[in-house]
Amino acid sequence: MNLPILLQEIQQIFLPTAMAKGLSLQINIEPNVPKIIEFDEVRLRQILFNIVGNAIKFTEEGSVTISVRAQNCDHDSRVTLEIMIADTGMGISPDQHQQIFEAFVQSEGQSNRRYGGTGLGLAITRRLTNLLGGKLTLESQLGLGSVFTFAFPDVQITQSHQLINLQTSLNLSDFIPSTILVVDDVQSNRNLIAGYFDNTEHLLLEAQDGYQAIAMAETHHPDVILMDLRMPDLDGIATSKLIKANPQTANIPIVMLTASVAAQDFELSQNLCQGYLRKPVNQEQLATVLSDILPRQINIKPPNIPQKFPEKTAIDITKLPLNKLRELKQFLQEEEDKGWQELRDRMTQRQLRSFLRRLQKLAKNYPWKPLEDYVTILDQQFADFDWDNLPDTINNFPTLRRSLEQLESP
Repeated sequence: MNLPILLQEIQQIFLPTAMAKGLSLQINIEPNVPKIIEFDEVRLRQILFNIVGNAIKFTEEGSVTISVRAQNCDHDSRVTLEIMIADTGMGISPDQHQQIFEAFVQSEGQSNRRYGGTGLGLAITRRLTNLLGGKLTLESQLGLGSVFTFAFPDVQITQSHQLINLQTSLNLSDFIPSTILVVDDVQSNRNLIAGYFDNTEHLLLEAQDGYQAIAMAETHHPDVILMDLRMPDLDGIATSKLIKANPQTANIPIVMLTASVAAQDFELSQNLCQGYLRKPVNQEQLATVLSDILPRQINIKPPNIPQKFPEKTAIDITKLPLNKLRELKQFLQEEEDKGWQELRDRMTQRQLRSFLRRLQKLAKNYPWKPLEDYVTILDQQFADFDWDNLPDTINNFPTLRRSLEQLESP
């Protein structure tokens, strides 16, 4: 795992909340800390998520700082990793330092009504730390803030070239702006996912139960649904079945999110959904599974081709009669629903050639420059057997229709 990237993701998730409270959220990594380590990223992420979340929640002014250092660095391949989360919050009385790690216990002064939560976070954090072979210590006094220190001995250093794919991984901004519905009964889980989409152009919708998810799917028809498996009343499987049974929402892709490791849950999800991720989900995993569902953005530049009759062919689509604009949009929609869907799934040369010919005919009848440019690029890539770029060009096809819808809007 890439430790700096994980810490940056945690910072990105909580920075909006910290800034809203006027707090600074800082990361300090000493120079001798290895970037790439062999470690359980999922459990460490959950630990950091719990402790940093609590630190911000119970700090009204000042700062929260994540510091990382490496001890026992004489050995080339292993270190003792120390992670400290310090805050300037209300602090915890020394006589409660042991009690605070018990389930359903909160420190004195931490009002459940004011701050929310059940007191489970620290109990879970200590258990996860033990599972990782680490040690958790607390230094705190009332009114003087707190410092939680995690020490993980014998951490294996990994050469960066072994994880080179991490440096070239997908980013959520690589996909065309999409509507994404997040369904989870736990607010913190929804916040975790929402944090990954900060500073992107995606529209994020949230539902806290299965019934709300069904209603929002019908109303908004999102491009993808991120569905929690375990929810009260109507769980993720039952909710997904109802969504798939409705003709209006049956074609919406669903990605199941779960902390379960049961084989039967995976089998049920695999048969019903288009993706499956185990919690807590990191940004790279999310981008990877969405890459099979959402089309990526590509920059279509007008080709340098001389136009013989610019005055006759340079037609502004916004000046065409409204009925012509609607006709073109309808043709593009029909192509999406029929030929494009099958082509995207199978990508055979015969399908691609047929798709290209239909678009060439459409571009001739409706000389709209974005469509002409798209056809030119597709034709060139097909002639060159450019299979590195063809899938992205095919996936980008719906952007033409969406551009028309924007032109049609007042």
